[in-house]
Amino acid sequence: MKQGYRFILLAIYLILIFYVLTKPISKSFVVFIEYWPFKIPIDKCIHFCLFTPMPFFLWICTFKQNKEWIRYVTTASVSILIAFSTEILQFFLPRRSFEWLDIVADISGITFGFILTVIIYHIWKKTIENYLSNNQI
Repeated sequence: MKQGYRFILLAIYLILIFYVLTKPISKSFVVFIEYWPFKIPIDKCIHFCLFTPMPFFLWICTFKQNKEWIRYVTTASVSILIAFSTEILQFFLPRRSFEWLDIVADISGITFGFILTVIIYHIWKKTIENYLSNNQI
């Protein structure tokens, strides 16, 4: 995949996150939250699910980095920075609020997505290395 397309995917994903997290909450959604049957509040589940794919998109955008540790640090720090910035932005918006538990849910989703991304990357890398070692001329 070309580098430009990776950044386009990341931009579309970030626009989606900022749209969902800055849109005023409707009254029908508030009614839905009241009848959510699970112990974890639904808005925390939404934050977790929204931020889980973020490390993957940031990881593919830093694919050309020579040093792998730079990818780890860049992916983790930019993800956490975006999580904090969305919560700070919600503080200034009407019908939205800043909550520390939202940041915890965001960082939990980022951590889960980061672990999945690293596992998938290392499996993919090992598969490519095995393929290349078995098919050398």
